[in-house]
Amino acid sequence: MMTSAIAGCSGGSPSSGEAGGNTEQGGAKTVNIGVLLPLSGESAVMGSKQKDAIELFFEDYNAAGGIQSMDGAQVNLVFADTLGKPETGVTEIERLINQEGVDALIGPYNSSVGAATAPIAERYQKPYLILSSVADEIMKNDYQYVFRANSCTSDILATISTFLQDYSGQNGFEPKTYGIVYENTDYGMENYIQLKDMVENTLGGTLVLDEPYQANTSDMSSIINKIKSEQPDVVFPVCYLNDAILFAQQLSEYQANTTLIATGGGFAVSDFCTNAGAAAEYAITNAGWSTGILDYKPEEAKKINEKYTEKTGMELDEYGAFGYFNASVMANVLERAASTDADAIREAFLATDITADDPELLLMPYEGVKFGERDGMTNQNIYSCNIAVQILDGRFQLVAPYSLVGDESPLVLPVPAWAER
Repeated sequence: MMTSAIAGCSGGSPSSGEAGGNTEQGGAKTVNIGVLLPLSGESAVMGSKQKDAIELFFEDYNAAGGIQSMDGAQVNLVFADTLGKPETGVTEIERLINQEGVDALIGPYNSSVGAATAPIAERYQKPYLILSSVADEIMKNDYQYVFRANSCTSDILATISTFLQDYSGQNGFEPKTYGIVYENTDYGMENYIQLKDMVENTLGGTLVLDEPYQANTSDMSSIINKIKSEQPDVVFPVCYLNDAILFAQQLSEYQANTTLIATGGGFAVSDFCTNAGAAAEYAITNAGWSTGILDYKPEEAKKINEKYTEKTGMELDEYGAFGYFNASVMANVLERAASTDADAIREAFLATDITADDPELLLMPYEGVKFGERDGMTNQNIYSCNIAVQILDGRFQLVAPYSLVGDESPLVLPVPAWAER
């Protein structure tokens, strides 16, 4: 049933708004899943992609018969708009739990919202599958009801470190000096701390530029001028979408030559390629996912991308893929829980042992899904990992890890100077 749901059944949408506890429809229970996402505000683009993917999965899942262990129970999605703000996220998760009576939760996108809402789910003992919020610190609180299946900040740093070690020396690309530009939020600060440690203790490089900035800024020219002055070989930007577009455009405008290796965020969104235009070319970014992975996956994975494109007019990117993947993990857990009891769902999360050949991992590069202790985190997927992509000809091209792409990587290094493009 899971394979047919993922591979492409057609059917009606799960409803998204009426909950108030479990209901009976045609003799089958309805299981209510609260979904916390930024559907308006600065992060709405990413939240909307995730919403579309979660809906797509459960449309097919419900049409394929729903939760068999619960007599075909249908999944009802109850969406809440966090606005990308921690205080709104707290208000909305309280509403989903206390007023809507949801049985479990998925979300959010922003790490700051994840950090604020996870203790609420834990206090109410409501199973919560963290979606996209990548900050390691979220999962360093010994939570019993909070889980994360997708990648985290530690995966980002491991991907970037391995990339630089694998490709240093290629065509004369031998970075020695580095800069970090990061927004002054939880997301930015955690990435900065780990990037700084990586530069100094793993890469043995010199940090010549260390620049925080106010998120959603309207001007980065002062930082760009510092990049021109210090001339770091590599700059690590930690930005969400609007800031990422502005940063790339002003790098181009001021002809500040460096190699961009982003931690993800706004640089991993297809809208970055579209809106930054030529300024986005040759940027390298860590990513949780890319369409290039589909070349290494079964035909059923390509069908998911086709269905998503039919629904949205856009191909899957990291955010849509994470949404679809987390929805499939939640369905797997509910099927094994065979109950809406919170402790039964929690036990099913803890017993999860999904392998690379299982349908839940059709889209993902992971070896499996198993929640455990890792890097000081509790209930993190021990198999989560990331990839690296480079924007070439206006599209994300899979360039690493070397273990996946081998000598076929289309990677362009060194990055051409602006005057040579």
